[in-house]
Amino acid sequence: MREGLAENTPIRWQRVNKLPGYVYFDHSIPALQEAGKRGVQIITFNPARERGLEFFVNPQNPAEILTGKETAISSQYHQVKVGGDIAVLLGMCKHVFAADDAAQQLGKRLLDVAFIAQHTDGLAEFEAKVRDTSWEEIEVASGLSRQDIERAA
Repeated sequence: MREGLAENTPIRWQRVNKLPGYVYFDHSIPALQEAGKRGVQIITFNPARERGLEFFVNPQNPAEILTGKETAISSQYHQVKVGGDIAVLLGMCKHVFAADDAAQQLGKRLLDVAFIAQHTDGLAEFEAKVRDTSWEEIEVASGLSRQDIERAA
């Protein structure tokens, strides 16, 4: 079922080398529309406000065309600075590391450290970079507030 997103199918993204700083979904807007109809939370980071990523009327659906019935696409829409996507990702990771720290205080873990150890390299260096980057730097580089980044995480 590739026309719509199957349940539990992640939306993958890829960087397009011709347009640095932009991330594109490898699924179509109608597939995002179907996911939105099922209640999937879609969080958009885009320097430009694109109406089609906010609400969508599928031109291939006669009922939607005749009624003008729109489907909400993005549950959160953040206008990140051009090139600020890496700062947003650092901020989201900073929030996740802080949440894991809090969980450890309760004797739990948020991160699957065994999986991470088995399938990745360089986590310690990455974590140090994330922790050493201040929220002020992240906010300036991304154009978003700490609260917006944490809400998206």
